[in-house]
Amino acid sequence: MKRMFAMLLILIGLLQVTACGSSESADNMAISSESSMATDTGFYQEEAAFDEPNDSIADQADAADNASDRKIIKSASISMETTEFDTTIDTITAKIKSTTGYIESSNINGFGINADNTQRRNAYLVARIPEAQFDAFLAALEEVGSITDQQINGEDVTEQYFETESHLKALQIQEERMLELLSKAEQMEDILLIEQELTTCRTEIENLTTNLKRYDNLIAYNQVTLDITEVARISTVNPMPTTLGQRMENTFHWSISTLKNVVETLLVMLVAIAPFVMIALAIGVVIWRIRKKCRRKGTTVSSEKDTADTNPK
Repeated sequence: MKRMFAMLLILIGLLQVTACGSSESADNMAISSESSMATDTGFYQEEAAFDEPNDSIADQADAADNASDRKIIKSASISMETTEFDTTIDTITAKIKSTTGYIESSNINGFGINADNTQRRNAYLVARIPEAQFDAFLAALEEVGSITDQQINGEDVTEQYFETESHLKALQIQEERMLELLSKAEQMEDILLIEQELTTCRTEIENLTTNLKRYDNLIAYNQVTLDITEVARISTVNPMPTTLGQRMENTFHWSISTLKNVVETLLVMLVAIAPFVMIALAIGVVIWRIRKKCRRKGTTVSSEKDTADTNPK
């Protein structure tokens, strides 16, 4: 029993000595342990998520449910016809500038229209219009030319926007924690590890910031694509007939229009082949005259021979 009690006293003494030694080095190891934790990115993301106020997340959810605060990227694609091509282009350009918008790209091709409507100019414009002026600008286009096709689209990016924004805030909190650890770090190994993680964090922050700016620009300035065609006359769209009389009337007008187009096409074809016909006629006349002269000479020679045969010397 005495030996066992003595052994217990020795073990207790050793444990006390060990505890004292470990308590003295605890302060020196504190920064190293915190720095090593910085390498675990998920730890800081989780800690930042807990530190983020619950009120801000609730506010974002409420904002997403509010139609006026939703993040929607609008766009429009419009095709139109015009008989005054240059005036239409100038008017549209002036209206874009009046909305404080800008032309992103422009392409005009063609050499002008002629009588048979075969040569015509076409313009393709891509403009950016402020969101507040978007509807008014589209309404103003109806006064500039004849709109033949119009498509308006909207892409709701509310969820993506707020997710990106929340992720950005979490990374910014993580960056602040890393800076605090960096200011307390003493060992070179810990400093290098923290700086490496800090660089990765800042790169992600820059990417997310760029994405948010891109979203803001697309939302603030809506894209409008314009396809403008020069025509000799504006196309008319007749309403669908509802009665037999209307159907007969539309069919009669269609027949007259088709007959007119056929006659015009034949006249154009005749004018096109007229030079070739004239040349062919000229060549035919020349050949006919040559053959006629040859026949006359042949007739004269045969008559002289017959005369000689009937009156021998």
